Formats: sequence, C-alpha cells, structure tokens
Amino acid sequence: MSVEAMTWALKQNIGKSSAKLVLVMLAEHAEELTGVCIPRIKVLADECDMDESTAKRCISYLEEKGFIRIEKRYAGGSQLPNQYWVMCPSLKHQYKSEEN
Repeated sequence: MSVEAMTWALKQNIGKSSAKLVLVMLAEHAEELTGVCIPRIKVLADECDMDESTAKRCISYLEEKGFIRIEKRYAGGSQLPNQYWVMCPSLKHQYKSEEN
C-alpha cells in the first residue's frame, strides 16, 4: 500500500463516488514508491461492492480524467491483468507512455 497514493486519492475531486472508491482501492493496492498495481477487475469489484462492469466503467473514467494510467499486458498471446498506475504527483512513476 502507498500511504501517499491513498492520501492523494482521498483528496481528489473525482465527480463520481463509485470512481473515487475504485481510485482509493487502486491506491490501496499500489506499490509504495511507484504507484503501480495489478489487481484483477473481479478483486476490485468485490472490494468496492460493485459488479465488474461498473468497476470497468470507473477505471475508464479515471483513465480519461488522468487519475490513472493503464498498461495492457500480454504473455504468449494471452492477456494478463492490466497494470495500473496511480498518478499521484509525488510518486516516482516509471510509466512508459506512448510518447517515450
């Protein structure tokens, strides 16, 4: 858990309570220094007491608003769980943007 990411997430004005809850739970899963986490959608949905489709919509909303970044991961032609980056400004992000 990243305390910095949790504190940051709780202070954000998200505009949707369900999306804020997802952001807080992503911060709960986030690595302390980088803000990266790899929870499965089912885990997030269960923790947030919502269905998976709602959790996915919240994640899309958070990405669109710049609160998180998503990196799709694959191995051997199969998709692995996405990697999420909580974009707390004080963390040392190593997110590989498409511009890099």
